[in-house]
Amino acid sequence: SQPGDSHQPLAAPTVRGVAAVPGDERTSTTLLPALSGGTKSLGAAAAAAAVWGGAFCFARAWSHQQATAKLVGALGLYLTIPLCAGLLNLATNRLAVWMIFHPLKYWSCPGLGIKAPAEGSPFGLVGWQGIVPSKVKKMGTRIVQMVAGMPGRPGLINVESVFRRLDAGHMAALLAPALREKVVPIVEAELTGPQYVREQLADMLITTERIEALVADVITCVQDDVDSYLDVEGAVVSSLGKDVGLLVNLFERCGAPELRFLVMFGLWGGLGLGVFQMLLWLVWSPAWSLPATGALVGLITDWVALRLMFTPVQPVNILGRFKIQGLFLQRQREVASDFGEFFAKKILTPERIWDDIIRGNKSAALTALLESRIRAAVSPLEGALTDDFFATVSNRVQRALPEVVPSSYAYVEKTLALEGDLTSAMRSMPSEDFEEVLHPVFQEDEWILCLLGAVLGGLAGAAQVPFYR
Repeated sequence: SQPGDSHQPLAAPTVRGVAAVPGDERTSTTLLPALSGGTKSLGAAAAAAAVWGGAFCFARAWSHQQATAKLVGALGLYLTIPLCAGLLNLATNRLAVWMIFHPLKYWSCPGLGIKAPAEGSPFGLVGWQGIVPSKVKKMGTRIVQMVAGMPGRPGLINVESVFRRLDAGHMAALLAPALREKVVPIVEAELTGPQYVREQLADMLITTERIEALVADVITCVQDDVDSYLDVEGAVVSSLGKDVGLLVNLFERCGAPELRFLVMFGLWGGLGLGVFQMLLWLVWSPAWSLPATGALVGLITDWVALRLMFTPVQPVNILGRFKIQGLFLQRQREVASDFGEFFAKKILTPERIWDDIIRGNKSAALTALLESRIRAAVSPLEGALTDDFFATVSNRVQRALPEVVPSSYAYVEKTLALEGDLTSAMRSMPSEDFEEVLHPVFQEDEWILCLLGAVLGGLAGAAQVPFYR
């Protein structure tokens, strides 16, 4: 240093030309990108070195083992390694897909007396139930919350808005004739006095006009406070619990192409990885290597297939010309149409809606509503009738409703238009939300599918060993 420069600060160290200024708090953030870039470069270099090193070792082993001569001398035999890998992976994946949905009820070895596991678990000590049937309550609840919404998260449809489409007057005209035929004998039976008096009195009180007014009033009250009378989640989950096949059919219909892909990928992926398995066996052939690589092939093909079905969630453009996206996510418009049709016609049907209102978890609200409206309908005699009379009549009328409401099914289905609403809303869903339609089926016990592929692949490899020694 020059005289007089003894107190000058030393030059700041640099990383890739970036100066680190002492005392400057920005220094650490300035250094991070440089250090990160260096780490990535080292990682890439290490990976490249490993690949080249592996290739070099493989080439030397190939020459040392005279693998070319072995392959040519028994080409047909060695080609059975990838062929078996492909066919066995095809069978494994087909079995795995079947096990997602079947059996509908828990099955165990006969004679062992093994009880079914707790709800939500597909497998017990020695037995199995399809993943979807075993988790029908959980999956059904998730679907209903997606359709009808949950606190803090709107659904595909607004149930209250949908119900307001029904015209109370038209519903009254549809239901009143059949309802009057039920109500008149009920009222007559609960009145006191000579029979001819009760018949005339009941016929006079329960007129068609009063029944129509009663029905219209009840429909309007339900529309004003749907949540008090209809438990959508309970109705759907209950119906799915009674008929597990409905949920299975829904997923099989919406995911049919993806399920076929999962099966066929086992074939083609198994063939491709089976070639690697064959080449490795030619240069390195301890007895356990074929089972080990067979297990690896089964594991990898299942894992990759599941990734390709749902990853990436958002479209990724490659070179500005190719778009890559999960196979299921690419079919959003088609799946939305299938889901809307199936859900509206098989799950949330007019029959199930009426059944929940009449006999579901919130049916007591309808009982109270009917009692108040029946009191109004027979107001001329209200003072002469007891509370027991009104309670009994309202209960009997409610029990008779399942025989009355079918006349409204066609109108309700057409007017609610659930299929169109669900289809349109699902087509507009963000990809992240749409993925949740089918992905949970595999996420629940994805490891089982991969493990099954690995186990069967390993067993197949072990069975091949004697033929290649």
